Amino acid sequence: MPGTTALLVGAPDGILEIPTIPSDLQQLKDQFAAMNLPDPADKTRAALMSMQHVLAELGDRIGPLADSLDQTAGSARTTLEATTAAVHEIQADATTTLKNIDRLAIASRQQMATNGKDLDALLSRQGERRPRPTGCSPRSTI
Repeated sequence: MPGTTALLVGAPDGILEIPTIPSDLQQLKDQFAAMNLPDPADKTRAALMSMQHVLAELGDRIGPLADSLDQTAGSARTTLEATTAAVHEIQADATTTLKNIDRLAIASRQQMATNGKDLDALLSRQGERRPRPTGCSPRSTI
């Protein structure tokens, strides 16, 4: 190759040395040697062995973990169903109670509308017969 410097090894005196030019293959070989490939290969091998060890341990634990997860999910499902049933029952009871309160309020209004004047007159007459405590008006409300 023109323009490439010759590589002289330095032959002992009296021996004729023929200069050589390193080939592309020789240069590639020298570059690989300079890379120190055994170190990354050893690290890769150690990492793979560590991963294999972890996977082996996980393989033994995954089955019981999956069983436990399935059991926990079943318990959660049962709890949710019981809670849902209880909420529906409370909702029905609350609806009944609110309806009863509404009927009581309507009946109270009707009673007050029907008998309010009579009750007011009766209370007024009773108030006139009894002595009032000091500080109370004839029609004090509670």
